[in-house]
Amino acid sequence: GQSPSRDSLFESPGMPARLGVTVTKRVANAVGRNRVRRVVREVFRRNRAFFPPDCVLVWVARSGADKLDYATVRSELIKANAALQRAAAPGRSRTSSNEAR
Repeated sequence: GQSPSRDSLFESPGMPARLGVTVTKRVANAVGRNRVRRVVREVFRRNRAFFPPDCVLVWVARSGADKLDYATVRSELIKANAALQRAAAPGRSRTSSNEAR
């Protein structure tokens, strides 16, 4: 099925991994939005080893994210870990193959 969140990765040289969480009103009411932020921040805090150093991770919550528990968010992160590591690999070009043409 469709993942309830989307990740973006940006380089931030010399800085520890950082997290930004975006949860719009379309996702849930205020209580639900704050719960999503708390769960995502806790996953980030407890699982720093999954995040490459010198990166900024931006987590954009999608509809249904307020229904996710810690274990589900963590499993989504594990699935995305390989892509995060590839994106943070040294020497990776910041332009996509389509832009380079």
